Amino acid sequence: MSKFIVQTFPFETDDETERYKFVMQKVNDFIGALNGNFTYGLGKWLFDVWNENVFINGTKKDSSIQLTKEDIIWPILVHETDISRCDDDEFIEEFDVGVYDEVARLYGNTINSCCERVEFFTRVLYDYAQFPCNKKTKGKCREFINATWENYQENFSVVGIEKETKEALTKIALYNVIHRRITIDKVKQGVNL
Repeated sequence: MSKFIVQTFPFETDDETERYKFVMQKVNDFIGALNGNFTYGLGKWLFDVWNENVFINGTKKDSSIQLTKEDIIWPILVHETDISRCDDDEFIEEFDVGVYDEVARLYGNTINSCCERVEFFTRVLYDYAQFPCNKKTKGKCREFINATWENYQENFSVVGIEKETKEALTKIALYNVIHRRITIDKVKQGVNL
């Protein structure tokens, strides 16, 4: 996976399943080569995102359309840090009843928007790596979040948000980035990002 290549090929059928079978296989091969612990359906989801944002632009003769490697790869990281995928009941129980669900429902897009920014990921993961703590990973993650969440709350400026909700919003976003850091690192290394 040392080089990124772009291929073009003509379609010889109008049958959508047959038309994109080769492309879908290449997307799945690409995801498999990253050796990450990805969720089921990532290939189909990624294909849909790329088809909407990248492949459609391929038919336009507009030289001002430019995509970077980050533009193409970033949807994988966004998908893997989706707020609705929290599987740590102990972390969820740290909040008052219903607060996690409310934040996920009302502010999921805000968290995803923030997590789409490379600077946010990089800052959180760098700070987490530098954080002095003798606890194991799970304990370090919680201690880091509880000790530093206020340093990141400016990333979640939402008009009229209550303090408790903003705290939960910030902590949940930090948790998602830290919890998925191994997957994020595998993706970044796999595509040399």
